Amino acid sequence: MHYTELIFPENSLFLVTGGAGFIGSNLCEAILKLGHRVRCLDDLSTGKRENVELFLGNPNYEFIRGDIKDLDTCLKACEGVDYVLNQAAWGSVPRSIEMPLFYCANNITGTLNMLEAARQKGVKRFVYASSSSVYGDEPKLPKTEGTEGNLLSPYALTKRCDEEWAKQYTRHYGLETVGLRYFNVFGRRQSPDGAYAAVIPKFIKLLLNGERPTINGDGMQSRDFTYVENVIEANLKACLAPSEAAGEAFNIAYGGREFLNDIYFGLTKALNVDIQPIYGPDRAGDIKHSNADISKARRLLGYDPQFMVTADRRKGYQQALEEAGLPYRQEDVVPIRYLENTTDEGMLRSLFEKPDRPTGVVCMDDAQAITLCHMLSQLGLSVPGDVSLISFNDTPAGRINNPPLTSINVDPYQLGQKAMELIIKLVKHPDTPPTTLIVPFTIMERDSVRTL
Repeated sequence: MHYTELIFPENSLFLVTGGAGFIGSNLCEAILKLGHRVRCLDDLSTGKRENVELFLGNPNYEFIRGDIKDLDTCLKACEGVDYVLNQAAWGSVPRSIEMPLFYCANNITGTLNMLEAARQKGVKRFVYASSSSVYGDEPKLPKTEGTEGNLLSPYALTKRCDEEWAKQYTRHYGLETVGLRYFNVFGRRQSPDGAYAAVIPKFIKLLLNGERPTINGDGMQSRDFTYVENVIEANLKACLAPSEAAGEAFNIAYGGREFLNDIYFGLTKALNVDIQPIYGPDRAGDIKHSNADISKARRLLGYDPQFMVTADRRKGYQQALEEAGLPYRQEDVVPIRYLENTTDEGMLRSLFEKPDRPTGVVCMDDAQAITLCHMLSQLGLSVPGDVSLISFNDTPAGRINNPPLTSINVDPYQLGQKAMELIIKLVKHPDTPPTTLIVPFTIMERDSVRTL
């Protein structure tokens, strides 16, 4: 289920601390679009005034300029609040090494103030931002909750402390807390400026200006990048998760792994520039590799990370059914990716073991469809005799599958080119209104669909 389909009680009030920041402002926007009330608390020390001004005309939006290091401010902000999404913190591992006392006061004491205020004001659920940095020097990949190593920075220490304080508030005071360990979030409103800017927007800005970015280390470090929409989903689903999720912390990522050099040279190709990076020394406190096991979040939060293209494909599928006069049944939408665990397989098996099992399946990509072919064969069902399959991306693996997959071919180069043109336009003209482009596609008809 996409977060836009979540149902909250009427007139729910969300408090988003750090709501003028990158993630916080995206959360405010998403909640307002769902028709609920938002109270934003931010001292504008790292958040941007323009991220507040975006919503000031909305009657469901309220802004409080205040500091979470002040308990009275936190108490005032939590008055009448149903859900707290605590994003207020100072990021950056290197900066935390330079300013340990401030990080302790802001990230630990500030979060503790918010926990206490939420407890006193009877908040239903307290969701807070943690970080993948809590894994420290633990070498095992993927990173799994409960296998943390030695901490490598004051910033990591503050996030570990936040998790421990949250557990105590759940255990002793009954405040239901949920921690979200973010892994390398990127997306709209992410700042490309400053020494501590996130790597993707910083690379793009420098390359567009013809400048040579600096990569710390050899560029062979890997990260689990996830789009901000997935973080929005995690926060909102955490508000409605069952009580057994309370007091726990969850990995929030896409569950993949990208090397920094691949990211960089992918951007140079997309931007059609030939600029070699500068390789500098490793940053103090940085981890070498980051890749998340997201099975716990999927199981207890219903977290289903997607790129927006996947969500749009699902919406298109629903619209097509409606236009054809066919019912759209939510129970037949299975939120899986690659059948990567027994939960995924169990959900699909139960669907095809029903008396009124589907006779056709639309998969969001070829990888899903290929794996589904194998599972259907194990169930004694044939493709396309019993079940027709159609998917997206038209990959080489899909073409040589048995049977070859009918798939939607969207030219990835053209898609990437159009996307970069829009990015460049937005960088040069930030006030550009949202734009939708339809990239031409081709239906590659093969043997996985039965002809009627």
